[in-house]
Amino acid sequence: MPANPTNLLPAAVAVFLGWRVFRRVRKNIGRQPLQTKRMMIRIALYTSRFCSESLPPYLAAIKFSWAWRAASSSAGAWESAGCN
Repeated sequence: MPANPTNLLPAAVAVFLGWRVFRRVRKNIGRQPLQTKRMMIRIALYTSRFCSESLPPYLAAIKFSWAWRAASSSAGAWESAGCN
C-alpha cells in the first residue's frame, strides 16, 4: 500500500507540535535563580501563619493545665491543713 499524502499530513503536524511543546518545556524547566528577599518573606509569612494557627490552642491547654494544677494543689493543701 503506497503512502497517501493525506494520511501523512496529520502525522507530520502531530510530530511538529510535539517537538515544539518539548522545546518550550525544556527551555522553561531548569535551575531557578535563588531570590533571597522572596525566600525570607515566605519564611516570615509561613512562620507567622504557623504560630497563629497552632500555638493558641497549645497555649490555652498549658494555661488550663497550670490552673488545674494550682487549683488541685491548693485544695489539697487546704484539706491537709484541716481547713474544710
